[in-house]
Amino acid sequence: MSDSPVLLPLPLAGEPASERSDAARNRAALLCAAQQLVAEKGA
Repeated sequence: MSDSPVLLPLPLAGEPASERSDAARNRAALLCAAQQLVAEKGA
């Protein structure tokens, strides 16, 4: 087993940040709830 540290790539300035998986799930759940509300109550 190696004692050297694990190097992770750092985001570069100006590049969009990657979306966290929990944020993606929350966004999808919110969009689904919004679609259901519009379908039930109208816009």
